[in-house]
Amino acid sequence: MGPRAIGPGSINLLSTAPWAFKGGNARTIRAYSLSLELPPKQELIGRPRVAGLEGAMAGRSTPIFDGSLRRMLPKEIDDAGEIRTLLSRVRVAGLRLHRGLNAQTELETAWIEDVGPSELLLRTRNFEFSQGGGQLFLNFTFQDQPYFFVTRRTASLGGDEFRVEIPGTIFHGERRDRSRRVPDRGAGDPQRVEVEDGQGRALLASVQDISASGMSVLLEADSVPEPPFRIRFLDGEESGRELDFELQNHRPADGHRGWTRLGLTHAGSGRLDRIQVDDFSEILGAPEGAASAPATSQEESRPTLVRIADDRGEEIVALADSWGKAGPATAVVITNGWGQTKEALLPLARSVVASFREAGESIVVLRYDGIRRRGESHNDPECRVPGRESRHFVLSQAVRDLEAVIAYLRDRSKQRVSKLVVVSFSASAIEARKAVARDRGRRIDGWVSVVGSPDLQSMSRSISGGVDFVAGHELGVEFGFQELLGITLDIDRVAVDAKEYQMSFLEDSMRDFEEIDIPITWYHGRHDGWVDLSRVEKVLSRGRTDQRRLVVLPTGHQLKNSRQAQDTFRCIASEVGRMALGRQVKPVNAAVAEVRRRRIAEGRRVPPLETDLRAFWSDYLLGRDRSLGIELLTSSGAYRSLMAAQLAGLELAGGERIVDLGSGTGAFALALANWPERPRSLRVIEFDFVHEALLRARSRLTSGRCTKSLDIVYSEANLDLQRPGDGIPIADRSVDAMLASLLLSYLEFPTLVLDDCHRILRPGGRLVVSSLCRDADISKLYVEAYSELHEGVRDFDLPELRDTDFATVARSFLNDAAKILELEDAGGFHFWDPEELAELVSARGFEVVDTIRSLGNPPQAVVVSARRL
Repeated sequence: MGPRAIGPGSINLLSTAPWAFKGGNARTIRAYSLSLELPPKQELIGRPRVAGLEGAMAGRSTPIFDGSLRRMLPKEIDDAGEIRTLLSRVRVAGLRLHRGLNAQTELETAWIEDVGPSELLLRTRNFEFSQGGGQLFLNFTFQDQPYFFVTRRTASLGGDEFRVEIPGTIFHGERRDRSRRVPDRGAGDPQRVEVEDGQGRALLASVQDISASGMSVLLEADSVPEPPFRIRFLDGEESGRELDFELQNHRPADGHRGWTRLGLTHAGSGRLDRIQVDDFSEILGAPEGAASAPATSQEESRPTLVRIADDRGEEIVALADSWGKAGPATAVVITNGWGQTKEALLPLARSVVASFREAGESIVVLRYDGIRRRGESHNDPECRVPGRESRHFVLSQAVRDLEAVIAYLRDRSKQRVSKLVVVSFSASAIEARKAVARDRGRRIDGWVSVVGSPDLQSMSRSISGGVDFVAGHELGVEFGFQELLGITLDIDRVAVDAKEYQMSFLEDSMRDFEEIDIPITWYHGRHDGWVDLSRVEKVLSRGRTDQRRLVVLPTGHQLKNSRQAQDTFRCIASEVGRMALGRQVKPVNAAVAEVRRRRIAEGRRVPPLETDLRAFWSDYLLGRDRSLGIELLTSSGAYRSLMAAQLAGLELAGGERIVDLGSGTGAFALALANWPERPRSLRVIEFDFVHEALLRARSRLTSGRCTKSLDIVYSEANLDLQRPGDGIPIADRSVDAMLASLLLSYLEFPTLVLDDCHRILRPGGRLVVSSLCRDADISKLYVEAYSELHEGVRDFDLPELRDTDFATVARSFLNDAAKILELEDAGGFHFWDPEELAELVSARGFEVVDTIRSLGNPPQAVVVSARRL
């Protein structure tokens, strides 16, 4: 960009550089030249929007309509008198009403102030309304029973009060994972059971309703028996069988004085020990350095490309990493995490190989791309366009893929396999579980699950913002295409397939675990926001618990390149040795130089990931429907802490000029404007690539969100400098402080920007840069930010929530955030650990003053404060 000059009254911008990223096909944004007058305050400097980019896609998922949500609820109350009585009792008790599908997706809170002849008077907090008199969906819990009703607003009374119609129907809500049904004697369902409580007493009970996950029973008792419960079936197909159950809920039985209704779910069949690890040294010993360069030749250490035909003749493309001489070898099959390709798991493969090489044991590690998913394996012609790869994906296909790879290693490869261990990541635990259960120990000798999902239902609820696609489909709701963490799936196709192959629910998982008779080690991340540890414990406790280990590690869900990932990979290598060899191998890291070399080579052999980054950043910053975007993150407590750390590092003084690079929608300007201790007479210049983001930043600053005015200028500029001599349009040594918040990671040549910061800053000027850490985990950040906004904690900062479908906006933002991790995985973006970022800044002529971690707990970003020498 040039010429790089800023004067008292004008700026001249000329840009010919593409907005690009490493290893990809850059889309060139057309050159432009502007000579603009510099406004004194809060004016936007920029250019007309690029044609065709204004209409960014507002959403990529099929809408979920209100009628569909209503079908997901069971029995109802439709007597007018009974409805009024219930609502009056709710008012007297002061219970809260929530808006949304259920307690997991409630968006607003309300209290009933009065129950009139035909209307309710509601006092609300954090309510939002669409245009017109649309339906309101409200839910509440009374006497441990969830309820749900639909109404319409009839009048607004000012402030947070309004009137709504008294509903004609109130539905009984449902907290269970599965809908329940009346037992059918003809189908072999149980009618009578014997309940043995924790004191050894046996009580007869009748079965009221059942599901695959549990049952409700009616027993003649005024009080609840002492758990735990053992149920003995007295009739039906299960007659004579005894199973352990857990108490979910209890209440007096309607119409049966002196009787109690118990809600029961299946319990585990054995004791499961949980190993809690606070530091990896507890299980790995002293920190391990990288392994020395392999003694074998480069040719021998190079992964081999493998092509495998499945039972339908469709091709699976895999990479095999190996070491050892001819003869029997341990085989490890690695299944990819959500949205990953086989190249992402190179560091784990090389770590396992390095550990076995150190032990002198032959090893082959095979990682592969699934069919009808991202990567090189077979896909249908209409799904080969980027973004559509998984539209025909179903879980049974993933199971067949894993079985085909195992059959190849056991029967068709030249390598003789002595023992075979499956290592699964994230969502692939679902297909691995089914494949292991179907195998029955014939070909698979051990399974290691890493941050695995225990069941499809809980996984989909976690990554969708709470929508229960699995239960909804069982009740007849059609969802169409939905985007989950950046992957677009045909939910209905997936749900039909999962139901057919019994892969949908927690009880499906428990049933499979009862059939598994091989060693299992399950690594769970303590800071994992996607996976429910209690459900992991529940499935692992079914079957041969004496062969199972649950290890809780001090990690999140994202494990690829960080030190924590390396330590986790060493744990995996050790477990593979224990399962395959009957002894622990000394786990070591792969040689860093080797992994880097192989990563580059593997990246070159596959087509680059093409992305319209201008459209992507517009969606990410502004939201796909242009209502809310990055503000969902910047309004969170975690981001506020990050911004506070960056402000402290800038050490601002009165009268100084500050430049904010990659300003987005103005989070820094808002923080500065509302800073009680802000020095006087500061002047700020904000630069960003997205024109509309600067417009929103100006609007947010002038909409009453800040307590004091601020002298600020907004300038649109491409900060991804492409060659030495390009530059930010600011005069040499004219700025006192610069901030580059979460920016450098997304630039092709970050050192060029750092060099230009050095040129722009006066001697002694301060620079603060931040970046996501390696393996930054968005799961916990998202879950906590979502919870804050759900409860209205940050509503004073985001009044837009009142006019927005928050759940949809949040899911869209999460999908775009996942895209950042995908691009980093493909080599387009780059994250740094603290020492790496500090070294990068120091090498460009700065004195590093401080390096800290921030953004969440555990922190997901690094902040480096430095001075220009």
